[in-house]
Amino acid sequence: MELAGLTTSEARARLRHYGPNEIRETKRVVALTLFLRQFRSPLVIVLFLAAFVSLLLSDVIDGILIIIIVLINGLLGFYQEYKAEKILQALKKISSPIARVIRDSKESEIAVSQLVSGDVVILERGARVPADGKIIQAFNFELNEAALTGESASVFRDSRDPNNQIFLGTTVVGGRAIYEISATGSGTRFGKIATQLETLEEEKTPLEKEIESLGKKLGIMALVSAGLVFGTGVLQSLGVREMFITAVSLAVAAVPEGLPAIITTTLALGVQRMVGRKAVVKRLGAIEALGAVEIICTDKTGTLTTNEMRVRKIWLNNHSLSLGRAKEEVAKELNLKGPYLSSLLKIAINS
Repeated sequence: MELAGLTTSEARARLRHYGPNEIRETKRVVALTLFLRQFRSPLVIVLFLAAFVSLLLSDVIDGILIIIIVLINGLLGFYQEYKAEKILQALKKISSPIARVIRDSKESEIAVSQLVSGDVVILERGARVPADGKIIQAFNFELNEAALTGESASVFRDSRDPNNQIFLGTTVVGGRAIYEISATGSGTRFGKIATQLETLEEEKTPLEKEIESLGKKLGIMALVSAGLVFGTGVLQSLGVREMFITAVSLAVAAVPEGLPAIITTTLALGVQRMVGRKAVVKRLGAIEALGAVEIICTDKTGTLTTNEMRVRKIWLNNHSLSLGRAKEEVAKELNLKGPYLSSLLKIAINS
């Protein structure tokens, strides 16, 4: 059966109407938002208030120093998180895959992001399914759907089967197929799952919760202490202005200006160590949260393992052999002679 596929003009029109074959990000990271997020901690807010009060009391040096410390702390956190976002975006661009498609009755290769509903795509072993669709032709077509279903066992798909749908994110492990795309990007099954995950609210890490709690407690303690000092001084007939300045100075002194900077610097050092191990950390707080993890619940296949089996050792006549020695030892044990038998043995071991 000869397949014509879409015409170039039809594909362009659909691309304009439906957009590229990409899962849209509902939460785009804006640099300004990322920067302001560094100052939402109650402890940082207390420090800003302390700086403001210091400036009001003409203690300019202390006020400016507190502001500088807070800004450096925010800039350091912003730099680490913004750099991580840029790295992830660059990786997405680098890993832009190519699909074999039939358009204008000719086979060609285009970027997966340019695929549209109605495109006829050719899949062979090793290819990733670029969008949801229905199989038109299949020849011993075998899929690994572990990324979508979690099942490590591969499945066969055929155009004559009632279940002839294939989905974005699955991988071809055998055979060949031609299929017609029915949904792209966020409209795919995988895309809908990803969109739902993006709508989940971001939970605070244990460290962020502790810092928030500490900030609130320090703020309350500073206010209570200042109030007690001010009230006691007024009752003892001391000057109201003098006692107000004393009480406010006490409240400012109770706030640990260096604590946020120490925490951020420590986490930033952790991020640098993770980078050295080829890991990208999006949020500084995630370093501490990951360190507190005791149990991880996750799919094994595709996450921790590659769903491939490899021979590491061979057990023969009650003793194990490394692969390096296996060729000679097995040939000796089985008394194999001749170049053909040696070649067959080599193929068997390397497979």
